Amino acid sequence: AGCIRDNRDDCLFPLRLHFTYLYNVEDTDLFSDEVETLCLYLYDTETGTLAASRSMTAAELDDDNSTVWLVPPGRFSLVTWGGVKSRYDIDPGMSLDAMALSINADPQTGSVAQDREHLWHNLTTDLLVNGDLTPGYDIDLHKLSNDVTVTIAATEGTSLPYHPSSSITAANGTCDAFGKIPDGTPATLYAPQVEALSRAGLLPGSVHSYTTMALADGDGSHLNVDLGDTTVFDGSLTDLIGENPGIDFDLLDDFQVYFLITPGDDRLDVAVSINGWQVTEYDVTLR
Repeated sequence: AGCIRDNRDDCLFPLRLHFTYLYNVEDTDLFSDEVETLCLYLYDTETGTLAASRSMTAAELDDDNSTVWLVPPGRFSLVTWGGVKSRYDIDPGMSLDAMALSINADPQTGSVAQDREHLWHNLTTDLLVNGDLTPGYDIDLHKLSNDVTVTIAATEGTSLPYHPSSSITAANGTCDAFGKIPDGTPATLYAPQVEALSRAGLLPGSVHSYTTMALADGDGSHLNVDLGDTTVFDGSLTDLIGENPGIDFDLLDDFQVYFLITPGDDRLDVAVSINGWQVTEYDVTLR
């Protein structure tokens, strides 16, 4: 039924939205396969204030991943976050410019525990809602998180002298309404989920799994890998990954960082590969 009041400011009208996730390495719509939740924030274009918000699961959408949302009339900007469950906190703020999404860190340690909860974002501007029949708006989400797998392994038939440890820090723990990292964002410490490699009678190494906010040039990302008191790597994660000429940080979301270590009497020979491409080789003195 239509709104027939003389003053329609209190009326609600349909805003038709269709969700996709098209920009990915498979070059197909992966929304149904990957995105489980949606958080929608509608901001008035003229005043910048929050006009309406809605959270829903992807299962609540129609079969073609569309929905109709009843909202006040006006011209709006819509911020959509996808995948948010418990790892991220959204502060809608008092205006579009004040909105922020942050990753949740442990208040005691300051680190972010591993959780494979991925994040998507879209900002669509100039949405008009006035009661007229419109075809709706396509909301194509962009992924803002990465899987980073750091494997520290001994060459076949050898054993590492100590259990490996690793950590990742990056100044990327907060996003604004535009999907950008605000200037001055502090570093986030990511803690891995560690799984030991299995090789009978030996200490072959371990696999360290991380899910981070999106990596990008200039994010101050840092990877540290140690064997006991010996530092195997301590430097920029983004620069290291970027040594592979096929890396596109905007498109790719899965980075495999492989340290193959050959132990010697007083040193380690280290070969590093990124997504299967060897990028560097060096030796480290054991401490």
